[in-house]
Amino acid sequence: MNMHAEEHRCAVLYPEQSQHSNPLRCWNWFEATSLAGQGEAALIAHLIDRVAQRRPIDPRRVYVVGLSAGGAMACLLAVRYSRLFAACAIHSGLMYGAASSAAQALALMRDGPSPSSIERARQLVSGVSEFAATVPTLVIHGDRDMTVNPVNADQIIAQLKARVEKIADPSAGPLLTGIERRIESGGHTYREQDSTRHREVVLRKIMVEGLGHAWSGGDMNYEFNDSNGPDASRFILDFVMAYRTR
Repeated sequence: MNMHAEEHRCAVLYPEQSQHSNPLRCWNWFEATSLAGQGEAALIAHLIDRVAQRRPIDPRRVYVVGLSAGGAMACLLAVRYSRLFAACAIHSGLMYGAASSAAQALALMRDGPSPSSIERARQLVSGVSEFAATVPTLVIHGDRDMTVNPVNADQIIAQLKARVEKIADPSAGPLLTGIERRIESGGHTYREQDSTRHREVVLRKIMVEGLGHAWSGGDMNYEFNDSNGPDASRFILDFVMAYRTR
């Protein structure tokens, strides 16, 4: 990400979780305070706001990206703090609001959301401010992920589609989902599908065949990375840089 940021003239902010707050240093994306837009979510949003004010950063081009628990927190931030972000990318993450305890979070990761958890998430999304904005989102997931069930990628897309259709201006036209394309990359083959409005991509899902719970195209010297590609960092920068807030 640093190398790509240099190329694109971006600043990258890496918020770090305290081991006191989570022994694995994962974000507590399922806690009631964060789900309400407070707690850790508010701390991260405030940190982004402060850095954007103190550094020469275009506030119209702020993006949120995360992997696993970070992906779940990125999804939460894009829903709760949508006015901050021009675009979002969620790698191996989970939908907003489907879990409200550690036990529910583990079940969601293992099996995907149940009908009751989907309904709970729907109600939470419905309670988000009427001033919410649509955040174009890229979802990347490995189809061999044994830590976060790949069905979670489909549920993120379904949740965001419903949100887009609810808050968008009716005159903007329907959200159209295109055919899924299977693409050879020189590494893992991947499947890509876009949902568009007026030919602009609003949602994109990339399912990487053979990828486990790891950053696609990452550095194998580090945990949760798969160097085989495709390059998720490149996909993400190419996707998000196309957007800016109005």
